[in-house]
Amino acid sequence: MANFDPYHRWLGISPKDQPPNHYRLLSIDLFESNPDVIEAAADKQMSHVRTYQAGQHSQLSQKVLNEISAARVCLLNPEKKAEYDESLRVEVVPAPVIAPVVTPTPVRRSASRPAWQPPALVGGLVVVALVIVVLFGVNSGQEPVTVLPKSKTTVTPSLPPVPPPSVKLRPQPEPKPQVESKPTDEQLRQLLVANEWLRVSTTNPYCYAFTFRADGTCEGRRKQDQSEWKRWELREGVLYFAESLAPVPLLYNTRTGKFVQGDGKWTLQIIDPARPTDDQLRKLLVANKWRWAGEDGRNSVFTFKPDGSCTVTGSFSAMKRWTIDRAILSVVSGSWVIASLQYDLQGQRFVGVQRGKTTLSPIEE
Repeated sequence: MANFDPYHRWLGISPKDQPPNHYRLLSIDLFESNPDVIEAAADKQMSHVRTYQAGQHSQLSQKVLNEISAARVCLLNPEKKAEYDESLRVEVVPAPVIAPVVTPTPVRRSASRPAWQPPALVGGLVVVALVIVVLFGVNSGQEPVTVLPKSKTTVTPSLPPVPPPSVKLRPQPEPKPQVESKPTDEQLRQLLVANEWLRVSTTNPYCYAFTFRADGTCEGRRKQDQSEWKRWELREGVLYFAESLAPVPLLYNTRTGKFVQGDGKWTLQIIDPARPTDDQLRKLLVANKWRWAGEDGRNSVFTFKPDGSCTVTGSFSAMKRWTIDRAILSVVSGSWVIASLQYDLQGQRFVGVQRGKTTLSPIEE
């Protein structure tokens, strides 16, 4: 479809409102200031657009996702938001219109044409005629005639016609929303190859990045103590990793945009393309001291060194090394990953990948 409009079809943004500003793109009020509202709206829009990633417009969906992500970053940064709002006010707020003051012109009567007054002679004739009528009635033995004033005409307002009882007015049915059809295997292959993916476990604290190639090969581990999976294939919408053991099937969820294992123990999700680079995050970690707040309430202070080692003061002193891969921070003890965290642009901190309850925040000195 050469004229396909993703903004109109997916987000309800009319062509007259395009290109949309950040607020229109997130479907929130102009100049909304509540960061919780902004973040929730961005999450909602991104979740909705991700349902189209496996369809025939996967490239357009990725473009819209990038724009939504950029709008989120801008509006959640106070300085960038203030600058953006100032430029936006110039575009969307019209200058006040001052109505001209009109002075009414008084109407003057001409001196040559005085106002009409009833002549005195006509008034006298009317009085004489009434006296004669009364006397005539008394002398003739008839009752006098009483002249009643004319009654005012009653005007009944017109009412709209009432439909007959057999006619029932029914509300028009609402149009059904368009539902994206189930993606084909070919569409899912394109989706897998076009993005980087993160394997997230619900039972273990570590995760790994996956890269899928068009020739059926891939890079990514099943578990930390097992060899990498090398090949993948799609059969009837189900993703399989080929290995010597029984295959592990994952089914694509069109609502969340994730591949989910049958028992729900782990998922594959797209890594946000708008994330900071690994090099930027390494410099950020080395340049600051960080406070670790675990799910169990224990705290520690981390110092990350450029050689990949770290020193810990507090409860997690066993953690000795760290790595960054696809914006995922893994903290290692011996040969085991103790925790995996991803960077939160809004909170300017790292949060646990699994449940988001473990945090790593910079310490202001």
